[in-house]
Amino acid sequence: MDERQSKRLRVDEAQPDGRSGVTSFLQSWAWKREHRPDRDRFQRPYVHPLRLPDGAEVKLTLEQARFRSGAEGFASTVWDSSIVVAKLLERATAAAVATAAAASAVAAEGATAADASGDGDGAGGGDSTLGGDGAGGAGSAAADCSVLGRGVMDLSAGCGLVAAVAGRLGAARVVATDLPPNLPLLDRNCQRNAGSRAQLEVLPYSWGDDAAPLLRGGPLDLVVACDVMYVEEAVGPLVSSLAALCGGSYDHDGDGDGASSASGDIAGATLSVGPGRGSGDDDGGGDGVGCSFHPTLVLLAHGRNRFAEAAFWRHARAAGFDAERVPDCQLDPG
Repeated sequence: MDERQSKRLRVDEAQPDGRSGVTSFLQSWAWKREHRPDRDRFQRPYVHPLRLPDGAEVKLTLEQARFRSGAEGFASTVWDSSIVVAKLLERATAAAVATAAAASAVAAEGATAADASGDGDGAGGGDSTLGGDGAGGAGSAAADCSVLGRGVMDLSAGCGLVAAVAGRLGAARVVATDLPPNLPLLDRNCQRNAGSRAQLEVLPYSWGDDAAPLLRGGPLDLVVACDVMYVEEAVGPLVSSLAALCGGSYDHDGDGDGASSASGDIAGATLSVGPGRGSGDDDGGGDGVGCSFHPTLVLLAHGRNRFAEAAFWRHARAAGFDAERVPDCQLDPG
């Protein structure tokens, strides 16, 4: 794999902030859905409150569906992990917008001061592009997971909460995928909730299939996958798909034990961020800092449904993914 096709994953687990004991349990119990009756998890619509970057508050309403005999689709309820990711994207986008606005204000103030003094080299002329280094710095949640102006995929989207949230938060392009039997529900939820600004695609896809049709609209900046580590036999094809979506490739035959591991350089400061892929000219020594190449970020989330996690990480290391854990303090959906 070419270094310029490097891939980075960020991993979060659907757990609340680092608060411990009874307080943490009660706080998580207030929003978690896995303990609720079937009428809440499959029959009634799920209503998700969302604060937009401009401060407006909206509510997204997503249909859910019971399992149908013989139906291949199984993701018919809003998962706890997708709620956590939705809140992470909301906070990250808001932080990126605020940081960019502050940088623009500083730049404008510097330019005014320079004009007043007759100095044409105005201060504060740095790049404040949303999602780039001016939006919170490489490795920060604001820079990594802001969706504003970006291409976002909700892989195996289920009810489509993450796709809908990304669209409403200002993603330029949103791709939501799932197995064909689930597409009607997914499409209705996305059309109803994702807003009109994003280029929206709802497409059928199975892990391990050719990912080229998913990339016809261009490369992606962020790929989100929630609760996907439930069957060990499926994680090899899943990693193969993730590699392809990141611009690389991975042959998932075998269990990944014989392949070399990733570089291990997973510190947040080395995570290259920004909209799309750059020209590929890397002057930063290959660590992704200060270079024009921006690898696709993969954000994984899972709660207790993680039976194939060990197998997934064997394949991910074999595929050359670098990984870092999202801090618990960024995951509280409350």
